[in-house]
Amino acid sequence: GAAISTSDTPARGIITGAASNSSGAFYQTRFSADESIKVNGEIAIAAQDIGEAGFVVAAALTGDQVFALNSAGMFVERANNASPFPKHRTGELRAIETVLMLDAVVPESLGITELDVDFLLGYGLDSDPSTIFYNSTPIKMVIEPSTP
Repeated sequence: GAAISTSDTPARGIITGAASNSSGAFYQTRFSADESIKVNGEIAIAAQDIGEAGFVVAAALTGDQVFALNSAGMFVERANNASPFPKHRTGELRAIETVLMLDAVVPESLGITELDVDFLLGYGLDSDPSTIFYNSTPIKMVIEPSTP
């Protein structure tokens, strides 16, 4: 959907994404804790930014916790918001930037039985790193206890 901006710079780019069972056959929001889950996103970079030096960021928000997707593809908790936000990818921006946020993750295997998560995905330019264009509607995922 439409992007929003962290500054007065008008938003640009189109960001989409979804959560699905790992086969990718069905997009959904609610999952049982014993299901294998995949969450992916795609950024259609604005024409004026294609080929520019920039970065892609992704975040998972749950309760009052913020996790950033680092360059190794792992979510790391951001305990101190003063530090720079970890970048998932840096370099020349491509017309389409795809980000795999979760791949075949089974929450129960991580000790998670219930959780609500909002995923945000965005990009910025090295020339203006404080401005990030990101999805106005989060990609939602709700984990519910598995049925015995």
